[in-house]
Amino acid sequence: MLGRIRAPTLVIAGRDDPSTPPPMAEEICAGIPQAELVLLPRAAHLLAVEHPGMVAAHLGAFLGRSRSEV
Repeated sequence: MLGRIRAPTLVIAGRDDPSTPPPMAEEICAGIPQAELVLLPRAAHLLAVEHPGMVAAHLGAFLGRSRSEV
Protein backbone atom coordinates (compact mmCIF):
# COMPACT_ATOMS: atom_id res chain seq x y z
CA MET A 1 0.00 0.00 0.00
CA LEU A 2 2.82 2.40 0.72
CA GLY A 3 3.98 2.06 -2.87
CA ARG A 4 0.78 3.76 -4.03
CA ILE A 5 1.83 7.05 -2.40
CA ARG A 6 3.02 9.43 -5.11
CA ALA A 7 3.27 12.66 -3.13
CA PRO A 8 6.66 13.84 -1.92
CA THR A 9 7.08 12.26 1.50
CA LEU A 10 9.30 13.00 4.46
CA VAL A 11 9.51 10.42 7.23
CA ILE A 12 10.83 11.90 10.49
CA ALA A 13 11.52 9.55 13.36
CA GLY A 14 13.38 9.57 16.64
CA ARG A 15 16.37 7.31 17.13
CA ASP A 16 15.11 6.43 20.62
CA ASP A 17 11.45 5.85 19.73
CA PRO A 18 10.20 2.60 21.30
CA SER A 19 6.80 2.83 19.53
CA THR A 20 8.12 3.35 16.01
CA PRO A 21 11.77 2.31 16.17
CA PRO A 22 14.22 3.33 13.44
CA PRO A 23 13.97 0.02 11.54
CA MET A 24 10.21 0.56 11.21
CA ALA A 25 10.73 4.13 9.98
CA GLU A 26 13.28 2.82 7.48
CA GLU A 27 10.77 0.23 6.27
CA ILE A 28 8.09 2.90 5.84
CA CYS A 29 10.51 5.10 3.91
CA ALA A 30 11.66 2.22 1.71
CA GLY A 31 8.06 1.43 0.80
CA ILE A 32 7.29 4.92 -0.52
CA PRO A 33 8.87 5.84 -3.86
CA GLN A 34 11.44 8.62 -3.44
CA ALA A 35 10.63 9.18 0.24
CA GLU A 36 13.23 10.81 2.46
CA LEU A 37 14.08 9.71 6.00
CA VAL A 38 15.38 11.81 8.87
CA LEU A 39 16.29 10.16 12.17
CA LEU A 40 16.60 12.67 14.97
CA PRO A 41 19.17 11.92 17.68
CA ARG A 42 18.12 11.90 21.33
CA ALA A 43 14.44 11.87 20.33
CA ALA A 44 11.60 9.47 21.02
CA HIS A 45 8.00 9.60 19.82
CA LEU A 46 6.85 13.22 20.31
CA LEU A 47 9.35 14.82 17.98
CA ALA A 48 7.57 18.13 17.51
CA VAL A 49 7.43 18.57 21.29
CA GLU A 50 10.90 17.23 22.07
CA HIS A 51 12.77 19.04 19.27
CA PRO A 52 10.45 21.60 17.63
CA GLY A 53 13.29 23.56 16.04
CA MET A 54 14.83 20.51 14.39
CA VAL A 55 11.47 19.26 13.13
CA ALA A 56 10.59 22.70 11.75
CA ALA A 57 13.97 23.00 10.02
CA HIS A 58 13.64 19.60 8.33
CA LEU A 59 10.03 20.25 7.31
CA GLY A 60 10.88 23.70 5.96
CA ALA A 61 13.78 22.38 3.92
CA PHE A 62 11.72 19.47 2.60
CA LEU A 63 8.77 21.68 1.65
CA GLY A 64 11.13 24.14 -0.04
CA ARG A 65 12.64 21.35 -2.14
CA SER A 66 9.23 19.85 -2.93
CA ARG A 67 7.84 23.20 -4.02
CA SER A 68 10.73 23.83 -6.40
CA GLU A 69 10.11 20.45 -8.07
CA VAL A 70 6.55 21.36 -9.06
